[in-house]
Amino acid sequence: MGDTAIYTKKVLQKYGISPKKSLGQVFIISDGHIRKMVEAIDPHEDDLIIEIGGGLGSLTRHLTAASEVVAFEIDESLCDILNTELPDVLVINRDFLEVDLGLFVEAYLRHSGKPVKVCGNLPYNISTQILIRIATTDTPYVNAHFLVQKEVGAKLSCKPGEGDFGRISAMVQTFCTTERLFDVPAGAFVPTPKVDSTYLRLSHRKDHIVTHEDIPHYAAFVKGAFAQRRKSLFNNLRRSLELAQKIEHDALIEEIAAIGGSRNTRPEEITADKFAELYYRLMARVLIEADDLPL
Repeated sequence: MGDTAIYTKKVLQKYGISPKKSLGQVFIISDGHIRKMVEAIDPHEDDLIIEIGGGLGSLTRHLTAASEVVAFEIDESLCDILNTELPDVLVINRDFLEVDLGLFVEAYLRHSGKPVKVCGNLPYNISTQILIRIATTDTPYVNAHFLVQKEVGAKLSCKPGEGDFGRISAMVQTFCTTERLFDVPAGAFVPTPKVDSTYLRLSHRKDHIVTHEDIPHYAAFVKGAFAQRRKSLFNNLRRSLELAQKIEHDALIEEIAAIGGSRNTRPEEITADKFAELYYRLMARVLIEADDLPL
């Protein structure tokens, strides 16, 4: 039994708790994979590391040895454990999805300029929401590393035309570059999940064109584009998106053609950058056709 497995067993017994299925809790116990995760994050003394889901502290204890760590944890009983076992870590008992990351970082760092890194072992049931939240934040961070369900990892890192490319692929890749670093088998966790996991790196793109103010509308646009996978991009946009319904039939085809598509192009064949370009082309077309251009 490795060090992490011993630590996990000891802590669970010491505090008399069990993983909560309702929160999707699984705890990694593989020393080798923990070591690879730490190497990927590459913690330094001047870093601020924000961990989403501190759990029992299996990863946290290695990060706090080198960096300042803030751990968000929704489970109050695990917060008590983290506070006791890792007193140097600031533990925040909040649902991360309810946190304004930008405001938190600004208030916490007080413009110190410390590099921010984000990491976490994400519960499978809310991983997509957290990934999109991190991808679209306007908070500058060096990179983000997440342990996610292998299927989600495939969707995030695949290219247009590949079977897994979908809404989350287009949405995240608009704002981030994604890299699958390594897979983690189900046997590396307690309790053992039904699926394997993947460790991902997300790095913010500085060249994306979607403004922070437009993100909610852009997200709705991408969602509408993938409303039905077997339908064309044209049909999906016409049927599910009010923005596209304001544009004449032929004009919509023209705009799709302008990004290299056609009447029959499917959404999974379009790159994230082309989605962003199409969104702004359609916005401009609506203004033109409404004769509502600013003077």
